[in-house]
Amino acid sequence: VYREYNPHRFKDFVNVYKISKELYNLGVTEKKSPQGMKVKTYNLERTVCDIIKNKDSIDIEIRNKAIKKAIKSKLKIKNPQFLWIFAIIILERRNNMKIGIASDHRGYKLKEFLKNHLDYEMIDYGTTSEESVDYPDFGISLGEAVAKGNTDLGIAICGSGIGISIACNKVKGIRCAKVSNKQEAKYTRNDNDANIIALSAEVPEEEALEIITTFINTPFSNEERHIRRINKIKEYEEKHEW
Repeated sequence: VYREYNPHRFKDFVNVYKISKELYNLGVTEKKSPQGMKVKTYNLERTVCDIIKNKDSIDIEIRNKAIKKAIKSKLKIKNPQFLWIFAIIILERRNNMKIGIASDHRGYKLKEFLKNHLDYEMIDYGTTSEESVDYPDFGISLGEAVAKGNTDLGIAICGSGIGISIACNKVKGIRCAKVSNKQEAKYTRNDNDANIIALSAEVPEEEALEIITTFINTPFSNEERHIRRINKIKEYEEKHEW
């Protein structure tokens, strides 16, 4: 749960983690609620749902949808109570994420393809056609949006992916990585907590979709060594505002 949790959207992830562990360890001797659910389990469910979305409960349709998403994600969890709460966190995370996207003229077609095929709220920071433009204008706009928290993550596209990544990285607080494959997309989220991914416009559409999906679905590891290294970058940013 901790690894799948999105701290940008849910600040109480520690509480959810503790409650989920308790759900996982529940005994089988509890009394049942009128709904057929164990009383303690039901109370824990309500608490978790309050944390996630200020709801008292989650109906069966939403729960089934969440579990299907969890199974599709190949989660190796045997306990069904733990599975559904894990799945609901993933579902809520996906349903609430805002993804910013920007490109220059060369990346325009790929940008439009990704907007139409990603199952998130997409915020487009331009460009709006294949007419020649300058990538810094759009990279900086995207970087500012992510840095301000207007979007959770960002996608930047230009001819090579390099120029627009440089522009994004000029914005304080941005960690933009230009990647070429799914493995790099995974590492840059897991190790570097990158908040913007940059792609070349030459990447085939379906391959780009797989790379972006991997980037979005990979959580930051929160390992001490990675936190320490990222903090050194942040400290430099704070000390050296030229």
